[in-house]
Amino acid sequence: MNAFKFSKGTKDFDFVLNGAIDDVINLDNLKPSVAVTQGDGASFATTVTLTGTAWDGIAGPYPLDIVAYEKQFGLVKRVEIQPPGSTDWYSAVDTSNAGGEISLSNHPFKAWSFDWDLSAHPEGEGDVTFRVRSYDGLDYSPIEVRKYKLNLVAPTILVETPNDGTSHDNAKVTFTGTANDPYSGTWGSDIQSIWFDINGPNGYTSHFAIEGSTAWSYDWKFEELTSGSYTFNIWAADSDFCIDMIGTCNAETRTLTIMNDNALPFVQLSEPINSDVLRASEEQLIQGVARDNDGQVTRVEIQIQDLASGLMLNNGPNPVTTFAPNG
Repeated sequence: MNAFKFSKGTKDFDFVLNGAIDDVINLDNLKPSVAVTQGDGASFATTVTLTGTAWDGIAGPYPLDIVAYEKQFGLVKRVEIQPPGSTDWYSAVDTSNAGGEISLSNHPFKAWSFDWDLSAHPEGEGDVTFRVRSYDGLDYSPIEVRKYKLNLVAPTILVETPNDGTSHDNAKVTFTGTANDPYSGTWGSDIQSIWFDINGPNGYTSHFAIEGSTAWSYDWKFEELTSGSYTFNIWAADSDFCIDMIGTCNAETRTLTIMNDNALPFVQLSEPINSDVLRASEEQLIQGVARDNDGQVTRVEIQIQDLASGLMLNNGPNPVTTFAPNG
């Protein structure tokens, strides 16, 4: 015989009928389950927002409504969360819009959410632990435990070099400094990136980030930029604060004079020399030295002029792009 009642459980049993039977049948209930979307190590700024799903009985997917009904055979009544430092359990919000009904695609607490304000957390920034469970009217699910990073304040930054107002003419500027963030929990430093926002002559702008660290450095190269005054706003970002924008962070500003006036390269021809008589042959060696005092020569172009007509020949040698160490 099979005994069952929705949301109460089922029971299979045998008996020999040889008279009246007066017995109490204890139904077996399948415990509900709960899942949390945010895994361990997720980071939150001030307010922790948790989401997830819960179900009774056996999880889907289900091919038909009746199969979903039979597999779950009950409803999740509540999803409860125990915040850090609390002995109480608080109810999450059912966002499934299931209307208390089970179907193949939806059921109560298929989606849920929970917000908890930790702006006044007495232990400040660090690791916080939440416990989550669901309840079907008879039993609680196994408890899901999650540990998260809590961020309450933005990180700070110190730019050690270069000094404000300095001039630079060697094709790059090395920025160095330190960054600090109060978080020091399980996942170590939370300095995620160092951001640069640069403005210069002729509408020049640049906005980018480098990998963050408590001690950082970056070489900014300017060999192709116009000389002039450049302003740098530099700040640190953690997992939650000041990502891409300064926001509540305190940025350090440096205004630097960039001198990038390019000296012309020079070339010296060693063979053939001026006024040499060249005899007809399949090949003619042309060699010399090309150098640049403030950069690197990348190409030497050779043009041949017909002195009789004054025209440049269009079948001259290709540009030289490989050079010996001495030029």
